[in-house]
Amino acid sequence: MKSFTLNTTVGPLAANLYLPENKENPPVVIVTGAWTTVKEQMPAVYAKVLADLGFATLTFDFRGWGKSPDSVKYLEDPVRKTEDIKAVIDALADRDDVDGSKISVWACARPRAICLMRPLATIEYWPSPQWLPGFITPNWLMRFMVVQKAFKI
Repeated sequence: MKSFTLNTTVGPLAANLYLPENKENPPVVIVTGAWTTVKEQMPAVYAKVLADLGFATLTFDFRGWGKSPDSVKYLEDPVRKTEDIKAVIDALADRDDVDGSKISVWACARPRAICLMRPLATIEYWPSPQWLPGFITPNWLMRFMVVQKAFKI
């Protein structure tokens, strides 16, 4: 995992990039987490699994969250977070260690996904895991197959 500051159009954002072993220029999945999360929490769990499956994955702290600076701290605003995701997509397109033509977003939590679906309608989207009484059943394998199909790998 590489930790770095991603320079974007909305300002510097703290990021972690997980790269798969022995794969040059892999497709990249930006993994965002639930409300109020930072990159080392829930997004990191999904990012590690996807990297093990051959994808580059990027987690990042939204503006004002975690290690990403901003004058406004801890603001939970779907419009603002959508702007951050779009800025990250643009910044990733120019990197040499990932395939900038194959970038997708994985919104891990239903609240985030519902709020972001419309603004990010042109970006790949996978719904959150199915809820069962008392626990969550992660369906990452089904999602992986969707990613495989989207990237034709």
